[in-house]
Amino acid sequence: MTRIHIESDHKPAVATLVENSLAMQQKAVRAGLKRTKLRLKAFEKECGQSSQQFYQSYQAGKMGDTEACMEWAGEWETYLELTQALALLRETEVC
Repeated sequence: MTRIHIESDHKPAVATLVENSLAMQQKAVRAGLKRTKLRLKAFEKECGQSSQQFYQSYQAGKMGDTEACMEWAGEWETYLELTQALALLRETEVC
């Protein structure tokens, strides 16, 4: 768990600002995840395999370096980063 401790003469107001900022960031990350998932599904449908399977093969050098492969790999990496960011934001507590 991540805890943000606030020391301020205006602690309630600052805490509210931080909580609102975290909520807005969660909303932005969820929107990014939604877009990324749609792109991943399109790649999966077109190529007939899951993104995870593709990425393992890509990392092993079995998929080549076409523009489409590089885009798919980039989307998968973005998905992983956004998923991690959302998990961190959700576990953050303002104290």
